[in-house]
Amino acid sequence: GCLLLQAVGTALLAFGSTPAQVLPALLLNGLGIGPSFPAGNALLTGLLSRPEQAPRAFGVQFTVINAGVGLGGLVAAVVVDLHRPVTFEVLFLACAVACLLQFLMLPPAAPPVHDEDADAPSYREVLSDPVFRRLCGVSLLFAMTGYAALDTGLPAFARVEGDVAPSTIGLVLTVNTVLIVALQLPALRWVQHWRHTRALAVAATIWALSWALLGVSQATVVVLLFGAVFGLGEVFLAPAMQPLINGLASDRLRGRYNALSGAMYSVAFVVSPALSGLLIGSGLGWLWISGLVVGSLAAAGMVLRLRRRLTPEQDGLLAAVF
Repeated sequence: GCLLLQAVGTALLAFGSTPAQVLPALLLNGLGIGPSFPAGNALLTGLLSRPEQAPRAFGVQFTVINAGVGLGGLVAAVVVDLHRPVTFEVLFLACAVACLLQFLMLPPAAPPVHDEDADAPSYREVLSDPVFRRLCGVSLLFAMTGYAALDTGLPAFARVEGDVAPSTIGLVLTVNTVLIVALQLPALRWVQHWRHTRALAVAATIWALSWALLGVSQATVVVLLFGAVFGLGEVFLAPAMQPLINGLASDRLRGRYNALSGAMYSVAFVVSPALSGLLIGSGLGWLWISGLVVGSLAAAGMVLRLRRRLTPEQDGLLAAVF
């Protein structure tokens, strides 16, 4: 369903020439994208035969997604011409076709299994899990100090504080993507015997270092180095966060666990643009950077404290020694 909504929404973008025409297309696209990540994470977990496969599965998934992001950006850069609107139409229609191809590639659905004695799953039941509530707080901090800040705050901060060229900002994302694709699979071997909480704490600490680096200088080489260091943190995050979330969930509640944890990222992508725009636009970029450094370190501390509330299996200690 998500993929079909994305296909329709993206196809409609090819024919939109006014805000009134584009808004429904973007709404359909958003309705398709929002639930797709929790559904995909739950599906991927359900396809695994053993829990210890989860870090590698999510690490490979993250690598493939970033490779797609990088390849898609390159294709768009080659195809799109500002003076030829038809190039945008071709790109949007190609994206719609890609969504339909993904729909056709989905594994066949298994017959539903109903337990007559089981209660219907509910979000109230999920929120009654105190460990998961704490993990949602950790996820929100990771989202606020990670992807939401990178996506919305970095371009504004680099332009306003350092007068960094737009082309350099684009190159930062390229450096970030290339590093992730190059290091994610080797990193899976590094962290395969780590606790999930240790990997998450390392990721948050590296992000704190990357933001501090960006705050010290906005010279081109430093900004590019920021993109690489930030990407290094991501390769530790990917094999740990989703396996930890799914390790807390039962099969009956798995979809709701993934949906609520994913909602933390939706909240961050609403709050972060407003917050970063307000602070950076008011000449308080240093406060924005300081908040990201402190928030990243707070996330590391929270996840290490969470370790005491987890069973060894939930924390990925099926074969871990740290």
